[in-house]
Parts: sequence; C-alpha cells; structure tokens
Amino acid sequence: MNDYRHLDLWAFLARVLYPSFTVFATFNTSGYSFYHWVVEQPGDDLILKVFAGGLLALSYYNIGETMAVALQRTGLLIVVVTGSAGAWYLIDQRWIAVDSRTDLINAMQMTLVLVMAVGLSYAHLHSRIGGIKVVEEGRNV
Repeated sequence: MNDYRHLDLWAFLARVLYPSFTVFATFNTSGYSFYHWVVEQPGDDLILKVFAGGLLALSYYNIGETMAVALQRTGLLIVVVTGSAGAWYLIDQRWIAVDSRTDLINAMQMTLVLVMAVGLSYAHLHSRIGGIKVVEEGRNV
C-alpha cells in the first residue's frame, strides 16, 4: 500500500505552508503583498489584480470549506479559541516579544495560519482515525 495517505511531518508541513502563503501573500508587514499592490498602484494591471484576488479568494474558500466540513461549528470554535489562547499565553509569558504594531500583526497572522493548518490537518485525521468520509449533504455548518 502507498504511503501517500499518512499524515507525516512533510504532509503537515504542506498543510502549514498552504495557509502561510495565502495569509502572507494577502497582507504582510514587509510591504510586498496583494494589499500593498492594490493600494499603492490602484490603476495598474487591473485584470491581473482581479485574477490574483480571485486566486486568493479561492484559496481562502478552499481552506475555509475544508475546515468547516471537518471541524464543524463546535470544533472550529474550539480550534480558534485554543489557538488564540495559546498565542496569548506565549505573548503574555514573553516567549514571543510583541513590541510594535508590526510584531502584533505578525503574531495575529501566525495564529491564523496555525488555526488554518490545524483545520486542514484535522480534515485528514478525521477520515483516517474515524473511518468516516465527510460528504457535502451531511455537514452541519
């Protein structure tokens, strides 16, 4: 049997990189993001901006739909609360320094990436551990 269905370190890393790219391509504090491209050059390459915005929207939809189907309402709430509380704890204990607005934005974006990555990983684990295939008609979102 092939190993492609196992959730190993590389599979989890892929599930972290996908939302990381999506979140930081949309906005980041370096000034090189979709947001900065649209705001700083409003009239240039309109069709390309609409295309790139559509790809980002599709990516957010894909991640959000996968998370919503796998985690359902309660699970999504638990993951968001746990991820946010964990980030708050790390900042409160000064394990992560938040000394500026830029640091705060980066911490919030990393929390969002963590929540998305856990949601994507749980979608895989849900079907592997429980032996349950999630179908569109049966979801409770």
